[in-house]
Amino acid sequence: MKLIRRFSRLNKTIEGYGYEYSPKKLLAFSLVLLVCSILMGYYYRLNYLSIAALSVFTILLFPSIINAQFRLLSNNDSFEQLSNYMDHMIISFKKNPKILSSMETAYGLVEGKMQRCIGMAIDSIRNDNSDKVYENAFALIESEFPTSRLRTMHRFMLNVEKENSISYQSNIDTLYYDIHNWVTRIYSFQQRIKSAKQSITVSIVISLAIIAYFCQTLAKVSDSVRNTDITSGSFYQFETLAFLMILTGLYVLVHSKLNGIWLVDDLSTKDDEAILEVIRKYDEYDPVKGRRQSIIRSIPFMAFAGFSIYAGSRMLLLLSVMLLAIFITGSSRLQEGRKRKVKKALLKEFPAWLRDVSVNLHNMVGVNAVLRSYDNAPAVMKPFIEQFADRVEKDPVSIAPYDGFFGEFRVPELAASVKTIYSLQSQSREEAQRQVNDLTERNQELIARSEELRLKDTISGISFLAAVPMLAMTGKLMCDMIIVLLQILTAL
Repeated sequence: MKLIRRFSRLNKTIEGYGYEYSPKKLLAFSLVLLVCSILMGYYYRLNYLSIAALSVFTILLFPSIINAQFRLLSNNDSFEQLSNYMDHMIISFKKNPKILSSMETAYGLVEGKMQRCIGMAIDSIRNDNSDKVYENAFALIESEFPTSRLRTMHRFMLNVEKENSISYQSNIDTLYYDIHNWVTRIYSFQQRIKSAKQSITVSIVISLAIIAYFCQTLAKVSDSVRNTDITSGSFYQFETLAFLMILTGLYVLVHSKLNGIWLVDDLSTKDDEAILEVIRKYDEYDPVKGRRQSIIRSIPFMAFAGFSIYAGSRMLLLLSVMLLAIFITGSSRLQEGRKRKVKKALLKEFPAWLRDVSVNLHNMVGVNAVLRSYDNAPAVMKPFIEQFADRVEKDPVSIAPYDGFFGEFRVPELAASVKTIYSLQSQSREEAQRQVNDLTERNQELIARSEELRLKDTISGISFLAAVPMLAMTGKLMCDMIIVLLQILTAL
């Protein structure tokens, strides 16, 4: 029943992606997997029971394999649709700064899910009489394509149509430049992910080939030496089956994890609570209390050091001193670790937030641009915006609220961008617009760095898996050698 439910969910997933994949093709793929399992069982000298177990295990993984493949195709397709929509919208909006007209132009130039979303948005604009007609229309697209760039583009167009349609040409050029760079980076990231998957797959294939050859060698040894039966033993069957299951599961894991969801969805909130908790713990940390707790935790190691001196053991004394140093400095190191984690989160999220602020700066003063960004700001930025609001209320004139925007989490390149926002207050309108454009262009380097960090986070969880096939192969060879030695010793 569980397998039937998994295939039912798989069929719904395939239908949702819009691909044709008939039950005959699914059955054919299942038969191919069964044949591969049987062939592997033959080459690895498995008995019928082990071959059956391997076949069942492979078939159970089949829905995951197909799901992963279609998720990858769907996410790549969504990225293509999204980039095409944003490209056509900007080009059309630059000629005629009207949202409805731009959408109507883009509607005929895109396809798939994006075209359906644009059609719904156009109908919403024509029939919605509320004060938030454009916001409601944009939400229909943003709910299906949750990306910060799409949201920024929509907010920029909304500002131009409602409030500022004079000096938008250079600003939209900068926005187009940002999107173009993003698309270029994404294609580069796709190649790197593809290379990572290929390297792991090659490692799996090499391990399988080496073990297959060694298993055939064991069979020949078993046939040539009297009173030995190496491959039919229960231990050989178990460790060989475990080896094949590990590599099969690894292949599915790698292809399931790297399915490209990050190509479009960069507004995930799954880590928001965790980073806010880290900030809270950092702010509430009491150095005196922390040192006291560290000393209490290190008391056993102080006693151990005293015993080492009494026993006259230099090795034990060195070990106790090392452990004592680790535990005494534990609280401060934990606090530094929290600080590094918050700074890393800021490096990832600040550029996207600054991009939104830059959109607001075209028709707002710096303070209002920052405060208006609060609702859509990344979670890690909200505590700093709240602190900024309190400080600027008490000191609305000086640079102090901007200079101390990040408090103890100060990152020089980010702090410089915030201080630029303050400098706009004393500039003429033309000069301020020029500086906003310069700020947006400089932000491109931060955005590239941010997306590099996101990519590393995406593949870091599986990068170490490249060594798993070789480790599994080494373990399998060691087990086989032990079996051979035991069989030979028994035969003597």
